[in-house]
Amino acid sequence: MMTSPLILYQKLIAEAKSSSQAGLSSSLMKRCAFFSAAISCMACSTSLLRLSLFGNDPYSCMNLGYSLLTGLSFGSCVSIFNVLLLIPMLTCGRRYLRIGTFLYLILLGSVSDFSYSIFVPVLAVPASDLAA
Repeated sequence: MMTSPLILYQKLIAEAKSSSQAGLSSSLMKRCAFFSAAISCMACSTSLLRLSLFGNDPYSCMNLGYSLLTGLSFGSCVSIFNVLLLIPMLTCGRRYLRIGTFLYLILLGSVSDFSYSIFVPVLAVPASDLAA
């Protein structure tokens, strides 16, 4: 029987809270903070690559193409495809799912859209102004 990602996440948090070791909870919080910072850096760098017009990695390029075709934001397309990739992981590789997986699902698309909206007014340069 499949368990939803939200239930897995709640179980993980409940285990951390119910543990008699105080270090486990603080360790989980540290891991979440580091994962969040790393994912935010990755999302900001993806936004900078989009803005530079020099190209992106294949996964981001695919999501950017789908966002242009559908009219959805880039972050929405990233989140949709991440959820689609999560489905086989729930059936085949559940042991690989950790807190970082769910942080990635939640943060990457939204932080990418947010950082892109911040960078555009500051860093946007028309393509004609770029040096050959």
